[in-house]
Amino acid sequence: KEVLLTGLGGIDHDHGVHAVVFGPDGKYYFNQGNTGLDVTDKSGMRVFTQGTGATIRSGNGYYEGVVLRMNGDGTGLEVIGQNFRNPYEVAVDSFGNVFQTDNDDDGNAWTRLLYNMEGGNYGFRGPMNRSWLEDRGTHWHLELPGVAAVVERLGPGSPCGLLVYEGTLL
Repeated sequence: KEVLLTGLGGIDHDHGVHAVVFGPDGKYYFNQGNTGLDVTDKSGMRVFTQGTGATIRSGNGYYEGVVLRMNGDGTGLEVIGQNFRNPYEVAVDSFGNVFQTDNDDDGNAWTRLLYNMEGGNYGFRGPMNRSWLEDRGTHWHLELPGVAAVVERLGPGSPCGLLVYEGTLL
């Protein structure tokens, strides 16, 4: 057993680390809900910190949930996209495109399927890290410049499975 990262938030919490998948590039892809991070790699180097809730971020400025990738040896951790509430699943196609689901308040609003663009902001929190109830924006802040679009609105609940199928049988 080898520890590659420490400081991932949400241990035994439904907004913690979820899917870990292997990409065609040999990297690990995984996501973390909005429970916060204070990540240190296996060499003891602090990689980045990200708070949660209504606190203003210092440093890298990552808001809420993130989708990450790293090399198989635990080095090279990087954030692909940020500002999710509770991303549950991640899937990578043969071209390296990253898709994921993001779960909202169970049954209250809706979940969504997303295409992760490098550096993408996915709108869970708005300007000044405010929720849609605080800033009177739309639920995912899709009206704001720089917030990535939703691929598909999935309805209420918590999608707990995602894969990319590139075959011809279906």
